[in-house]
Amino acid sequence: MKSYVYFIKAGDHKNAPIKIGKSNNPDKRIEVLQTGNPNKLKVVVLLECETIKRAYKLENYLHWKLRKYKLHGEWFKPHGWNLKPLLEKYEERIDKNIGSFFKVDTEIQSLKKQNKKLKAKIKELEEQIESSLDSELITYMV
Repeated sequence: MKSYVYFIKAGDHKNAPIKIGKSNNPDKRIEVLQTGNPNKLKVVVLLECETIKRAYKLENYLHWKLRKYKLHGEWFKPHGWNLKPLLEKYEERIDKNIGSFFKVDTEIQSLKKQNKKLKAKIKELEEQIESSLDSELITYMV
């Protein structure tokens, strides 16, 4: 499921605070935030992520990298940020870890296949035992 990291500006002036957050539905999110905010809210940056988990990690990364501009909660003081280098650094970190991710994912898939085979073998053995017990019971009763 796709998710988004958004930058929402509260007001039109140059130094209006910016909220950095994540949402699966940014339009609905801004609507909810607008209800409790007297300033006109506007999405100024919207970053699409392939998964909720990836959006969460990107949001946390941006909060950490921009922490010196933090006002309160997820609200930050704008400071002419250049997001491109921040996002490139983030992607570099993802690319470095992607190899190990695929290795782990391959191992998981292999274990799932083994697990499926083991379950099938257990079922087969249980059926053999049941069949054997049934034939023993019939022999005993005769």
